[in-house]
Amino acid sequence: VAARAFGVHPWFADTATKDYLEQLEAVLRNDPAALVGEIGLDGQYESDIFESQLALAARLRRPTTVHCVGAYGHMRRVFEDAPRLPPALAMHSYGGSFEFGRDLRNLARAKNCEVFFGFSATINGRPNRRRKQLDLLAALPADAILLETDLEDASLVDAHLRTVLHDLVAPARGWTPDHALERCHHNALAFLSSSSSSRRTD
Repeated sequence: VAARAFGVHPWFADTATKDYLEQLEAVLRNDPAALVGEIGLDGQYESDIFESQLALAARLRRPTTVHCVGAYGHMRRVFEDAPRLPPALAMHSYGGSFEFGRDLRNLARAKNCEVFFGFSATINGRPNRRRKQLDLLAALPADAILLETDLEDASLVDAHLRTVLHDLVAPARGWTPDHALERCHHNALAFLSSSSSSRRTD
């Protein structure tokens, strides 16, 4: 499953022009199926650009992919303070705790937002993270798990998806690879279609 997404990544927040938000809104309005992302927080970067894009995604009712590294406390406050959230959030290559994920899902659902957690071989499959990721995948709700690649080279996508499926998701959940694939595919469709019944652009 693939989808177009547009947004200012936190690594490039310092290069955003003064009218970046107007430009982003124009692109999104011209492409009603597009997502917002990847947006988020990464350590030292300020959150103004993240918060403005999150608000735009909420206003346009677009599913949103979120990057977070070393800023989970700050991100929690952003989500708590936001008057509304996008219809769905996908936490990209999720590296946070089960407790943060649980609390985020509860907080978001109170604001009519569903939260999903992506896992990639590139990030989550690193040997020094594998045990933690298996425990996390076993604890998260089955309907919240997504497969990711975090790659720019499309020729490598299939191989990396198979790796995260066979090495992480299936063993963590006690699923067969076929069932893991079916479950994650269903979740991906749920994330992508989250705004289809309530698309508002006020």
